[in-house]
Amino acid sequence: MRYTILIAFLLFGGISFGQQITIKAESNNSTPEVGDNFQINYIIESPTNLGNSKLIPKSVSGLKYLNDGKSTGSSVSIINGKYTASYTLNYAVAYLAEKAGEYIIPPLEIAVDGKTYRSNSVKIVVSAVDQNKIVRSEQYYLDIALNKKSVYVGEPLTYTLKYYSQFNINNLRINADPEFKGFYKKDLTINNQSSVKNINGKQHVVGTYKQALLIPLEAGNHVIPKLTGTISLISQGYGFFQQTEEKKIYSNSVTINVKPFPENGKPASFSGAVGSFSISGKVDKNHVKTNDAISYKVTIKGSGNLKMTELPKIAFPEDFEVYDPKITENITADASGMSGQKTYEYILIPKHAGQSTIPSLEFSFFNPANQSYQKIKTEETIITVDQGDGSTTAVVSKEDLKFAKKDIHYFSVDTNNLEQGEKEPFLFSPLFWILLILPQAATLTFIIIKREKKYSSSEIISSKNKNAAKLAAKRLKEAEKLLQSTDSKAFYGEVLKAMNSYFSDKFNIPQVNLNKEIIIEELQKKGVSENDIKATMSIVEKCEMARYAPVNDAISDVYSKALEQITKIES
Repeated sequence: MRYTILIAFLLFGGISFGQQITIKAESNNSTPEVGDNFQINYIIESPTNLGNSKLIPKSVSGLKYLNDGKSTGSSVSIINGKYTASYTLNYAVAYLAEKAGEYIIPPLEIAVDGKTYRSNSVKIVVSAVDQNKIVRSEQYYLDIALNKKSVYVGEPLTYTLKYYSQFNINNLRINADPEFKGFYKKDLTINNQSSVKNINGKQHVVGTYKQALLIPLEAGNHVIPKLTGTISLISQGYGFFQQTEEKKIYSNSVTINVKPFPENGKPASFSGAVGSFSISGKVDKNHVKTNDAISYKVTIKGSGNLKMTELPKIAFPEDFEVYDPKITENITADASGMSGQKTYEYILIPKHAGQSTIPSLEFSFFNPANQSYQKIKTEETIITVDQGDGSTTAVVSKEDLKFAKKDIHYFSVDTNNLEQGEKEPFLFSPLFWILLILPQAATLTFIIIKREKKYSSSEIISSKNKNAAKLAAKRLKEAEKLLQSTDSKAFYGEVLKAMNSYFSDKFNIPQVNLNKEIIIEELQKKGVSENDIKATMSIVEKCEMARYAPVNDAISDVYSKALEQITKIES
């Protein structure tokens, strides 16, 4: 009887639901250093379950979003015979502090029944890493190396950032690259493979994290400060049993001494070129008629700061019409420096008959190898211009031309090219209809192509999913070949590779993201029984263990069980 009354009381208003939704935001670390991870926790109290609500983390420049997650809870309280139900939604967002400064993370918003609720904002103060307090570990560290520490303005040098560790590395992240103020920077392609080296009697994993070519633009002492990052070290185990530990990692600090150009002997034609160069100038033809176009190319070849080189002004003949040059570059950059060629192509149009000269062009550069200035020149080029056929332009002397440049120029009209007649109206002409229909046709074509790409992508995923078992069976054939072999570790390795590939294809998850929990969760979603899940994971664990210690199972049993479990999962 008591239970009947209680149930009736609950159904007919015994429980009171408050209508107020509150959101509180707080940080687990409001004063992180650059490179630190921190978390913003949102606690949402509500009379209804908001676990399925869509929450969008706030983006803040200078703070890098890492990940987010949520969990729910509920409670019922009885006070003076009044029942009250409440739900709690905990939403956590993780960030990385990338730059020093003061940041305000805006309020989180959640919409319920057409009404928007907001949290408080959170203030985060990120401080720069105190360079004086950085102590590098001898077991793992970063090293900044320069091929030159003293250079002239414009002289290229190579910056290399390497890592050293006495442990195997799972991941390495540098918080922020140096700003390299006062330098031109070109990132270089590197070989990401690491090697093992003996340093002071201890084995180290050594690799290059980043390499760049630097060209200083300003004289003075430039400091590359100590860099900070996070390194994930593999302490023990493999695969599912692998254990990692995150540590802060630091680099050394280096100073680059950039020297100014010497004033003694600096040529008037010097414009900042540094290195070793050659120069050439040539025309495509030396004998033309008036109004014919001439291509004149000046090419600078060599090694140095080619990107920064500028060509001095050329004193072309005054009776030539000259167009701005087209500049083409064929420049490569690597650890040894910058080299290649840079070509300036001028289009010249002679307007009057006679003989004209393109003078020799002087180009000078500073060679750091011998610490001196050098001058190079193009050859003088003579152009012979004949009067063009049918031209109505009268022959004018160069002296008259000089005066004409100060006066008004009139249009020259050739009456032979004039035409008479009525022009067809544009409205409803063929061009009118083409311009009207073309945008709609282009839009329709874009939509069709986009849909085909979407379907193609889904078909590829579906195909991998359907053929996962077939592909796994083929991979297990490699393990079958090793059944009679004495190399049991190789056998277990092939079985493990086949199983991981099967899970990756079946669940459409990259192998690098697979772990024991994810595989079990995906198998449960597919309705696989608990016994089969345990049997499947037992095979994987045995293969993992067999890489380090002998197991009691016969390898033929492991092979047959792997096939059996894949077949059961597919059924």
